[in-house]
Amino acid sequence: MTEPFVPADPAALDRLVDAYPLGWIVPTADPSLASPMPLLLGKAEPRALLGHLPLAGALAGALRTDPRATFLFQGPAGYISPALVDGPNWAPTWNFAVAVVTGTVRFDELLTDTALDRLVAHVEKQQTDPWRVAEMGERYPVLRARVIGFEAAIEAVRVRFKLGQDESEADFGTIVERHPDRELAAWMRNYR
Repeated sequence: MTEPFVPADPAALDRLVDAYPLGWIVPTADPSLASPMPLLLGKAEPRALLGHLPLAGALAGALRTDPRATFLFQGPAGYISPALVDGPNWAPTWNFAVAVVTGTVRFDELLTDTALDRLVAHVEKQQTDPWRVAEMGERYPVLRARVIGFEAAIEAVRVRFKLGQDESEADFGTIVERHPDRELAAWMRNYR
């Protein structure tokens, strides 16, 4: 039985996919064909993932036969050592931010340019002088002909941000202050 798309924190999936768009696409029919690909979340309702796949790949073929898939996203993750806390009886743990999305893929040649343009704009947004797809010139249509865009209608979502355990506020603050992975520490501070 699948859960409806109503995560406890609706913005959690958006935050995770926005910051960590590389997700695993796992086809229901043949999980051994799982492959990592960059994906973006659509903003319109009903929610969908937007992406592209190589036409010649086995994954695209499997999804044409059976379009159901699971999409796995992992954000920051890391070991939390007792050495970070001053208490001798504190136990180690692992903190992480993950999401499992199930959906149905719909390939659409008309989505290919949109998927590629949006992905490039998304990953280039932090650059001072962002690169654009148009800069490829004559090479773009050659490479574009090898991929196809798709949407995956989101049917179920499970998001888990395990960014703390049962620490006291003081211990939690110490871990955030001392943890060497500053990205994980920021997620702990912001999304616990």
